[in-house]
Amino acid sequence: MNDRKLGSTTYPYFFFMAASGDHLSGAPSLTPAVTLAKNGGAFAAAAGAVTEVGGAGNGGGWYQLAGHATDRNTLGTLLVKATATGADPSDGRMFVVPWDPFDGNLALAGLAGLTAPAAGALVTVGTAAGQLNPDGSGAVPVAFGTTLPTSPGAGTVGEALKLADTNLNATVSSRSTFAGGAVASVTAPVTVGTNQDKSGYSLTSGEHSNIAGDVLNATAASFVASGSVGQKISAAGSVGDPLTATVPGSYAAGTAGFVLGTNLNATVSSRSTYAGGAVASVTAPVTVGTNQDKSGYNLAATGWDSIVIFGAGPNPATNPARTARDCLALAALAPVGVLTAVAANGGTLGSVTYANPNVPSQTLATFSVDASSNRTVVTFPNNAS
Repeated sequence: MNDRKLGSTTYPYFFFMAASGDHLSGAPSLTPAVTLAKNGGAFAAAAGAVTEVGGAGNGGGWYQLAGHATDRNTLGTLLVKATATGADPSDGRMFVVPWDPFDGNLALAGLAGLTAPAAGALVTVGTAAGQLNPDGSGAVPVAFGTTLPTSPGAGTVGEALKLADTNLNATVSSRSTFAGGAVASVTAPVTVGTNQDKSGYSLTSGEHSNIAGDVLNATAASFVASGSVGQKISAAGSVGDPLTATVPGSYAAGTAGFVLGTNLNATVSSRSTYAGGAVASVTAPVTVGTNQDKSGYNLAATGWDSIVIFGAGPNPATNPARTARDCLALAALAPVGVLTAVAANGGTLGSVTYANPNVPSQTLATFSVDASSNRTVVTFPNNAS
């Protein structure tokens, strides 16, 4: 194995010098000159010491180049050329690698100093960046100090951890322990899906005002679906002012327009405020049906002349019609002295007849007289015959 760890000083490089005479047998006790070419560079003298294996004269043609950090400071192929008088040149090579090929752990210990490996690289155990560092039980702790990638691949552990980093944004103790059931009180706004119990709910005055404002300020043209209230309101808005319509105009009998235009034909203030009951006075003639109370009534002076007690006889000159005024005058002007004389001469006071002076057979009035000569009843017979 010709691999050597970068910068190492152990494990020398061995090479064989064949005698130039037969080109097969070893050539001992020589002083070879060794040059090196590092990873394609020019040959230069080696820094490490060159000695015969086993001591002078004991190597049987084998020599060694001691390990030197200067000789092994470049990774890659290290070409070795050895020359000596009496021997054929010896050519060989080594590979300078970043790990220790002689380490008992499959040469992986040499990766401890590496930075985080690229994608697809072999992951090693250690404490360096990019290595796994198991605890004493063999478990590999999670590197919680590692910065998560900005855009991890879909379905990767990195994506899952990134989601946890994004969503685990509050302490668990700050969350509710509510496990379901009735909530005693809510102090912050909540969003309710379907409220099954709306008892006790009411709108504030401000909300009432907002609803009223929204309804009254809504554009009618936006709510004109067929048969909707909005359509009816919108249609009503295009109707003329009904208060400017002429009544009764063309309004049919029985309609409000006809009744208003036909019957409301005078001002209300021109009508009586009489609501029933006694009337204090009447200044214009009235027609009375049946007067149930005639107290306080009197005929005018000319009224007595219009009341005919009995009509005129065949000879109006001697038997004229007698009016109420005539009869009252007869009663008032009856010769009281005659009545008194009748009583004084033993006549019977009880019924005294007053005859028409022009027609003695015609009775004009009959007086009922009491014992004191007071007229109590006056009867006016109908002497129209």
